[in-house]
Amino acid sequence: MARKLFAVVSLLLIMFLLLSCSVPSDERASKSSFSPRNEATVKHLITLGNHSFEKAQYEAAALYYGTAIKLLQGHGDSNLINAHYNRGLAYLKRGSYKSAIGDFTRVIQMNPNDGRAYYNRGNALALINFHEKAIDDYSRAIELSPEKAYLYYSRGLAYQETEEYYDRAIDDFKKAITLNPEDKKAYCFLGITHYKKKDYREAQKYFGVALSIDPAYAEAITGRGQAYLRSGKIEKALSDFKKACDMGDDTGCTMLELLTQKKTELQTQLKVRE
Repeated sequence: MARKLFAVVSLLLIMFLLLSCSVPSDERASKSSFSPRNEATVKHLITLGNHSFEKAQYEAAALYYGTAIKLLQGHGDSNLINAHYNRGLAYLKRGSYKSAIGDFTRVIQMNPNDGRAYYNRGNALALINFHEKAIDDYSRAIELSPEKAYLYYSRGLAYQETEEYYDRAIDDFKKAITLNPEDKKAYCFLGITHYKKKDYREAQKYFGVALSIDPAYAEAITGRGQAYLRSGKIEKALSDFKKACDMGDDTGCTMLELLTQKKTELQTQLKVRE
């Protein structure tokens, strides 16, 4: 606890020294001038924020970017966009989704054609279950960069959260695969979406394609096991659940235990009847 408190105090002290040494009182009183010294301070703060971000110290990164933003207010500096965007990423990483949305929105207000901001605001919205709004942001990002496979994949994830959009999700995952044929996750989510549609044969097919790309893809093995189970292929389902469990997949282990138990119970009932 003492070490953590010391680290926080040290961070605040550094920021105070940067501001007090670099921004004389007469400059603080004027919003019209932005001195080279101030500019150097901002760049240093953003660099410190970047280093903290790379070390997964997202709270510290957000503080550095935030201090840079305060210095940049009222100035048409491109660093202001970068500081808001980077702080948005730091907020997103630390789970402060509403704060992240606020920063990405500010970026979009300053640059309506910033596809990165739409994409990441969409991610933040999806994480708080605002899927319709997330879809709007992903769609705008796609308009700006239609060649990027991950944008279709992300919008597909948002679509497959709503039953009426399952077919749209399938179209997006297929588009992502067209742009990136080795995208095993897109194939896996094609399987999941077909499973949700109760089209278990198609689900098995796409889980199988994902596994042809990566035979150790435990989530796809479990998914295929689920599809086999729904199709009445008990032995194949058991085999897949065991493989997934052996790989450390918790869902595979749970399904293996439940299905084994049910199979034992059924066999016992049949013996009693005999």
